[in-house]
Amino acid sequence: MPFAVFRLRTLRAANAIMLLTGAAVLSLFFILSLYEQQVLGYSATIASARTAQAIAAGTSDDVAMTSGIRLAFLAGAVFAALGMMAALALVPRRAEPAADSTAGISSDTKEAVR
Repeated sequence: MPFAVFRLRTLRAANAIMLLTGAAVLSLFFILSLYEQQVLGYSATIASARTAQAIAAGTSDDVAMTSGIRLAFLAGAVFAALGMMAALALVPRRAEPAADSTAGISSDTKEAVR
C-alpha cells in the first residue's frame, strides 16, 4: 500500500474514527464479560459462550460474500438456534445477582439504593 494515501485528509479522519470505533467495540466485550460474571453471577464459561455468539454474528458478511446470501442466512439461523439451546443448557434456571452488586459504591449511596 502506498503511503501517499495518508496525505488525504478525509482518509486520515476516517482511519482515526474507525480506530476509536474498534477500540470502543473491543472494550465493550471486556466490560460485558465482567458484568456477566461479577453482577449477574455467571461463570466464565457461560460469559465466554455468550460473547462468542456476538463475535460469530459479526462474521456473517464474510460467509455471504464467499458463499451467497442464502447459505449465510441458513447458517446464521442454524447457529443462532444452536447458540440459544447451548445458552439455555448452560445458564441456571434462575440467575441470581452476585452477593454485593453495589461494590465500589460509597456507603451513602448504598443506603439510598436500599
